[in-house]
Amino acid sequence: MATAFSSTFHQQIWFLNINGGISNSPSRRATPRSLKWLQGKVQATQRSRLPIAICLCETKLKPTDPEPTIIGYRTYRLDHVADLQLRAHGGVIIFVKNEFSFVKRYLEHSTSSVEALGLDIFERRRSARGGKVTGQSGVGQHLDQDGIILRVICYYRRPKSDRAVFLSWLEEVLGNTMSATMKNRVILAGDANINMDEVTKVGQNSTLVVESLKQIIDKCGFQQLVTEVTREGIGKWH
Repeated sequence: MATAFSSTFHQQIWFLNINGGISNSPSRRATPRSLKWLQGKVQATQRSRLPIAICLCETKLKPTDPEPTIIGYRTYRLDHVADLQLRAHGGVIIFVKNEFSFVKRYLEHSTSSVEALGLDIFERRRSARGGKVTGQSGVGQHLDQDGIILRVICYYRRPKSDRAVFLSWLEEVLGNTMSATMKNRVILAGDANINMDEVTKVGQNSTLVVESLKQIIDKCGFQQLVTEVTREGIGKWH
């Protein structure tokens, strides 16, 4: 399930589960789901039509791996937590357009179930006051929350992890974003690895996984923006 949840979102982003295709090796072809392919797509797109942020999940990067780059963007990453039992690798990256130089790390969440990185992106020009915001270094000026034009959260849920844990995390994250000042300025994009034809129950609860997911989205005032099948042949995944 590739998801993009929004409270009437009006800023453009791109999202891709890159599934380890982050390598910049000269021998790696520019196939879909690769960083080279994405770099080419950015270069071929008119500047005015490029997104404010590009979100990638399942990067499978280690802290010792070099920084992935896209021309015209700055890189914010949260590398995966190795989990031999689940045999899965996560990791997320958010690329932010260079002209939006004031960025605050709003959220960093890394467990064996869910990995997520959240950024507050501020207006390009604004007087300093309020909460801390940062450029690449993580230390910067102070801006108030009213200056945020976009809060973007990129996440990845490991396929064999507890769905109930994920749903609880999702409800908390979405609920925390619904302050009056943040309304209409939040998007959460990622891969929940949930089949939309799912008939599994959540723990001892009689509510189905997909029904629970939809209830959380509705209760928190968000919309599911991905409405088409994203994976063929294994049920309907969104």
